[in-house]
Amino acid sequence: MSLLIVTGIVALGTAALLGALLVVCVGPSHLSAPLREPEVFKRRLYNVAPFLVVLVLVLGINKGLHDVSQDISWVVGQNVTGVLYGIEGEFLIALQNAFPEQAAFYFSFIYVFGYVALLVFPMIAYLFSDSLHNLKVTLIAYAANYGIGVLMYTLFIAYGPRNVMDGLLSQPMYEVYPEVMFLTSAVNTNTNVFPSLHTSLSVTAMILALMSHREFPRWTPFALLLGTSVVISTMYLGIHWLTDVVVGVALGALAVYIGEYVVNRADRSGLLNDLDDDQLSFTVSD
Repeated sequence: MSLLIVTGIVALGTAALLGALLVVCVGPSHLSAPLREPEVFKRRLYNVAPFLVVLVLVLGINKGLHDVSQDISWVVGQNVTGVLYGIEGEFLIALQNAFPEQAAFYFSFIYVFGYVALLVFPMIAYLFSDSLHNLKVTLIAYAANYGIGVLMYTLFIAYGPRNVMDGLLSQPMYEVYPEVMFLTSAVNTNTNVFPSLHTSLSVTAMILALMSHREFPRWTPFALLLGTSVVISTMYLGIHWLTDVVVGVALGALAVYIGEYVVNRADRSGLLNDLDDDQLSFTVSD
């Protein structure tokens, strides 16, 4: 199966899950607001555009420098694979054995589809918030996750558990979704595991869900379930060490702090916020 077909299948599955979450957690009335008030929607997009540009630039730079950073990593980076294995031993084997075999289907689904839905939902839902603050924080926090994460990938070389304990640790995702090997190998390398960006970005999304609970109360339990499941799946599937996850949790929290700091500074400066709340507010029907 070609990479294009695999990507298409993942995109369709994720879109279906994301669409259901948006209808349940945001509601048709909010989602239809841009059709009723297109000018307000355009002003909202304009208001968050600088923060979106920051995220796109970080992703673009990371992608463009991927091969260069890998080469630099082998020159200046510290290989910590042995340290991680020495600390944890066969903890992940015990973790896998703690779950029934059927858990492989759930965690594989979460890792492939749930993770993307968890990250994309805030970028869409928060566009319909009364305030755009949480959306701006989300965009900057995601950029911080990727920026710091790639820097750490350059400084620390670490192979994942499935590479170190081959034959001892099962790889259930590749048994359930063997086609995913095409997609993961195209966007990642097997030494980019410390820290776990799946964990850090999921923690970021969960923290933001708690911050926006009053406005989107239905999203909070979904976010916590998906986020926690993603964190566990990274270890259950043999992709990340527990240490990767612990550092990922810290990175996710730090990224939210950075997002809040940057957005608050930008709002106080007034340089990127020349529209008042009335100009950015949707009139949502009951």
